[in-house]
Amino acid sequence: MTDKEHEAIEAEITSLYQQGATEVPSTAIDKRILAQARAQVEAQSQLKVNTQSQSFWRRYRLPLSSAASVMLVVTLFVINPSTNTGDGIEPSEPMLMSAPEVEDAQPQMMRALPNNAPAASNAQKSKQASVLSLAEQLDRVEQLLADKEIQQAQIQLQQIALQWPEVNDKQSPEHARFEALQKALMSNH
Repeated sequence: MTDKEHEAIEAEITSLYQQGATEVPSTAIDKRILAQARAQVEAQSQLKVNTQSQSFWRRYRLPLSSAASVMLVVTLFVINPSTNTGDGIEPSEPMLMSAPEVEDAQPQMMRALPNNAPAASNAQKSKQASVLSLAEQLDRVEQLLADKEIQQAQIQLQQIALQWPEVNDKQSPEHARFEALQKALMSNH
């Protein structure tokens, strides 16, 4: 095949191609394509309207409910720290409260008067009960230190400091014992 023959074939192909390129699709096909495009646009706009009409709560219900759950759990642990795991308190042990017991049915102002001796003795009794339970807790810390349960003893000492702030008062009878236990705990670390 020579160059002239090759050029003649290419020219013929080009002329055939240009003749076929003038074809236009029928108007029926054009109308069907445009109708489908319009239907698609309408469907998308309807979807956008439905999406935009959702309320704030409906749109963010999962993140909001998760945040509310987390806040509830955190609040419960802050309000009731004795439920934390590993604090050394057995569930069967009752927690003593240091509120005075009231035996008589007098109003509080009458109980506060100096000539009312039973109210004063009740306050002293509750204070003694508190000291006894503090002494028991300090005994428990000593036992934990003897058993080499350092972490448990440290948790128990922290709880004692929170529950009985009077152990930090240098004039308290249990202050020296509390400090000695703290020093023993630090030396075992």
